[in-house]
Amino acid sequence: MTLLTEKVSPVLNTRYEIKDTSLKRDSELLLQQIHELKGGGIEEFPQILMINIEADNGKEQLFTLVHNNAHTNISSLFNEEDNRLPEEDTLTLVTGVLGSYPAAFLSLQEREIPELVLRIRQLDDDDDYEELLDRFAIRRTDVRFWPFSDKIHSWYQKDQPIEYGLLDYNRFGNR
Repeated sequence: MTLLTEKVSPVLNTRYEIKDTSLKRDSELLLQQIHELKGGGIEEFPQILMINIEADNGKEQLFTLVHNNAHTNISSLFNEEDNRLPEEDTLTLVTGVLGSYPAAFLSLQEREIPELVLRIRQLDDDDDYEELLDRFAIRRTDVRFWPFSDKIHSWYQKDQPIEYGLLDYNRFGNR
């Protein structure tokens, strides 16, 4: 724990931390490894990706994976690609819903978490990302998409009633 974190800990909001979820502690620790990743194939990930995990106890746990894009300079609206530093990109995984525009849904069982984390760690290019989606994604063309969307909205409304709102699928990919 850093000195700053210790100082402000009484007022820090820990709601998004991966702890005290419906998952086992070792599963939570595995998911926390995603924060350690930097660069590599991270640039293949969309800005917001939602992951639904069915815990071994039968409860559902929703996570949001956020792609943090690194830049040399963000003072210009133009030439973003010239200012990008993809090797410095990171991922942030939080519990619950963060953001309104998911670009992909992943769904898995708690026992599949080691495979998910390994695939994310080893992801190197677009083909690897496609394989990840082939394994875990609920695509827009999938017959399970709308029932899954309803389940996500129901979880969101129950777990985060103040922030709850409809998710916008305009940026949802169908890769």
